[in-house]
Amino acid sequence: CVCVCVCGCVRVEKTALFPDSATERGRKHLQELCKLAAKTDGPAARLMFFVARGDCSAVAASRACDPQYATLLDQALSEKHVSVIAVCVRFDVSDCQNACVRYVGPLHVKPSDNV
Repeated sequence: CVCVCVCGCVRVEKTALFPDSATERGRKHLQELCKLAAKTDGPAARLMFFVARGDCSAVAASRACDPQYATLLDQALSEKHVSVIAVCVRFDVSDCQNACVRYVGPLHVKPSDNV
């Protein structure tokens, strides 16, 4: 199971922070992934962040915007129930007929209290 998070983020010292506001839906999705993954021996669920900013080297939960989401994500990271992946992408619209999203590279996923 993969949950793709396509939402806004803010940047603080080269870290993309998600969410940029309280996200009941995001909390619900993360709780469902944790429940699914807890039923297996290893990470059976993945949460993937796509960050469309070239000025970030990491992703973390924004405790200031949604402390409950930050706690859930930190728990998922520490208990290894959910595999959390973050990548940097860029939008290439140089050719309107063939606009695409290009992979730039991986980003580090940090616990929220390290921000």
